[in-house]
Amino acid sequence: MKEVVEYLAARPEPLTSTLTAAEESTTQQKKHQRTTRRVILGTVPDFAYTGQGVRLDGVTPDTPAIKVGLQEGDIITCIGDKVIEDLQAYSDILKSLQAGDEITIVFMRDNEEHSVTTKVVKR
Repeated sequence: MKEVVEYLAARPEPLTSTLTAAEESTTQQKKHQRTTRRVILGTVPDFAYTGQGVRLDGVTPDTPAIKVGLQEGDIITCIGDKVIEDLQAYSDILKSLQAGDEITIVFMRDNEEHSVTTKVVKR
């Protein structure tokens, strides 16, 4: 630490950055958007499930998921035209949505494919 401080104190010219405040702000906003979900569907994933799609461990009351009849044991395989490979893909799709977006959910129940349409709501 001492050497770093001495080096910085002895520099003839000041340290500068090539980043602008706008670039830093935009970078931080994009990072925040990638990591934050703004909407909910109302599903509770089964984190132990390792198959294709996302199996539901439950559905939260008074949410779009319960209103369209999703239930424990259903396996969500697609949202819109996007195939749900795993929980990460499911999460990424939810992060890309805005409140009020209408989505079609394809899911499996008792080895039969079903499809419902709903709108996601603000988190």
